[in-house]
Amino acid sequence: MRPIFILLWLLPLQFAYAQSSFNYLLDYGYPINHFRDVIVHDDTIVGLGIAYPDSFNLQQGILLAKIDSNGTLLQKKLILDSLGRDLVIVNPGSKIIHTSDGGYAFMAAPIQTDGSILFKLNHNFDIERIIEFEDSTLRSDFIYNILETPNGYLLYGILQKMDYQLFGFIRHVTKSGNPIWNKNYLYNGYENYLNDVKIINDSTLIACHAVVIDRNTYKNFSAIRKLNLFTGNQVAYWESVVNSPQGRIYHIVPTTDSGFMTLGVKLIGPNQVNYKVQPVFSKFSSDLAVEWSKPVGKIAYSPGSFLNETHLGHNNTYYSIGRTTVDTFQDGYNNEYLVGWIYKQNSNGDSIWSKTIRSINGPYDYVNIDTKLYAGGVLSSGSVIAGGYSVIGWKYYPWLVKITSEGCVEGFTVCSPPTSGTQEQAIVLERRGNLRIIPNPASEKVKISFPDMATYGNIQIMDALGRVVMSLHFDQPTHQVSIDIAHLISGHYFVNASTASGVLSGTMVVVHP
Repeated sequence: MRPIFILLWLLPLQFAYAQSSFNYLLDYGYPINHFRDVIVHDDTIVGLGIAYPDSFNLQQGILLAKIDSNGTLLQKKLILDSLGRDLVIVNPGSKIIHTSDGGYAFMAAPIQTDGSILFKLNHNFDIERIIEFEDSTLRSDFIYNILETPNGYLLYGILQKMDYQLFGFIRHVTKSGNPIWNKNYLYNGYENYLNDVKIINDSTLIACHAVVIDRNTYKNFSAIRKLNLFTGNQVAYWESVVNSPQGRIYHIVPTTDSGFMTLGVKLIGPNQVNYKVQPVFSKFSSDLAVEWSKPVGKIAYSPGSFLNETHLGHNNTYYSIGRTTVDTFQDGYNNEYLVGWIYKQNSNGDSIWSKTIRSINGPYDYVNIDTKLYAGGVLSSGSVIAGGYSVIGWKYYPWLVKITSEGCVEGFTVCSPPTSGTQEQAIVLERRGNLRIIPNPASEKVKISFPDMATYGNIQIMDALGRVVMSLHFDQPTHQVSIDIAHLISGHYFVNASTASGVLSGTMVVVHP
């Protein structure tokens, strides 16, 4: 471990307008910009992700964005290593935390060298401290997760020995990076993923492991440790049977009764190519006794159905954020898509509602479009914020969505009600036809007509590289929308309209004399 000094390219404060509906792809002007973690504190949203500065300089940096509860961008910053190293954060797993002094902290790793870096920022994203951790006895050092304690930080995750064995660890350090205690956890040559650590009370930690016995057959078991916060000594231990009902545990949620819930993925049945899995919630008492385990959502090929994390909402309810697959019949073919998934349950693990959602302004003509939600939090209003990214062609976009406590996308005048139950078949909008755009080519204005009456929706115009150049939202019934395109440069454009009845698309040519 040694402190390092890195010159960082800091981008200036920028602002954007709030969207009228809170389901929108964001574009901060960088190629491959997207979120890999989102947190909520004091009704402020903070996104952590990856971006390149421009199409010519492809040095990978860390993207930070601060957004208010209405979707307005308050601040963004791109952090680059002056030594030319690419900085990486894993997904899912890497977390940004809001620290007790009002700032932020997160872990990243330079790709070209072993080790990891702790970044401590103030509330304006100014760098306060940078600490690099290195260990020459390791082949790879994956310290990607961080949790604040009264004395410092808990750093935890996965390390790789010189013989390629993976093992879990927890390292407690002071705010300046000096060691307090360190624990390594190996399992007889098996791959051990230490996935999550939570502080349960003033003196106790809970840590969860997923141990892979055989990667070829997905055979695994899970383990949970209760540890003393100040010494790291083990207080209690629980280990599941192989391929247990609790699944491969990767997330811990403290509950109001001094116990905790876990989120795992349960193996349903392997085949020679992929494995079918299903998310599962389990409830543990404070003494590590299993009280119940309940599968939720679709059974899908891994990793198609996956909930990343869970947050406590109002009235002792819980929101979980992740992704799932949906089957749609489009253009004569049955296609399977990844979509965002938000699941609400009560404290007994019973479903209240389940909501699948796609980025409303994504062009559905791309069969390989990838939309995922990874993380978020709960606002004081009771609405849940979820964030992730969408892939359109070759480009990645940050994606944020706000869902009310009733399961509706906030800002829409028409609410598509969520489903109930745990085995629901998710529904996604289908592309139902083409837009009529006249005149075409055009230089100043175009009229975009819908085959049927559109009650509400979004229209998005993208250039030939897939960059969003214009967006608008309408919430009144209409057959036609007029758009001023005089400011667009000459060229070909894609037009997509997402409405209550479906998704439509078209092309447009802009020609200026």
